[in-house]
Amino acid sequence: MVEQPHLWQAKINGKTIHAIPGRFWLDTRNGVYEVGEYIRAGVNVVELSINPMSIYAEIAPVYLLGDFSLESAPNGWVIKKPVEHLTTGSWKSQGHPHYSWDVSYRKEYRVADTSSQYILQLNQWYGTVAEIYVNGDKAGVIAYKPYTFNLSPYLKPGSNTIDVRVVGSLKNLLGPHYNWDQGIAGPWHWNHVQKQLPGGDYNLTDYGLLEDFSVYQAR
Repeated sequence: MVEQPHLWQAKINGKTIHAIPGRFWLDTRNGVYEVGEYIRAGVNVVELSINPMSIYAEIAPVYLLGDFSLESAPNGWVIKKPVEHLTTGSWKSQGHPHYSWDVSYRKEYRVADTSSQYILQLNQWYGTVAEIYVNGDKAGVIAYKPYTFNLSPYLKPGSNTIDVRVVGSLKNLLGPHYNWDQGIAGPWHWNHVQKQLPGGDYNLTDYGLLEDFSVYQAR
């Protein structure tokens, strides 16, 4: 992804690439390129050039999108094969430090008595909200303590599928990655960067279901 692709001549590993017409990512000004056939093992070089120069040609971050995982390197990250299945725990520690959308955690429960009350309890987790799905249908969200949800109206006798979808945010994607101030980020949070840090030293939040959720029968 490159912002304002109409301004740039773009290359990857010396091969000219063109933005896909009508495609964008996050914002209509962010053009998307298909680069899979040009990627190679080892170091890959992305080039952006403009001629003649324009005052509008401010270089924003270039993003690589796709199905892969990341491993910390002395400078930033090394791209690795994708992780097959995420488990409970931080997405960051499982090779997805910049992932910003949602991950679903599923369990099957057998219910014999639907006249009882059943409560879903989120234990340790971190995200913006957690969406609750019962048998494929959205039942509600959890956003505040005590992080519980009444499942009873949505359960049926027999087997029930419970999904908890933890939703992240764009913080780990957009940064700032080198500034540890808390709260609202402003342009000044990207200033005074002297060198690229190892990926493991980036300021990243541990999103994810850090401990398995539980369902209990209320008495």
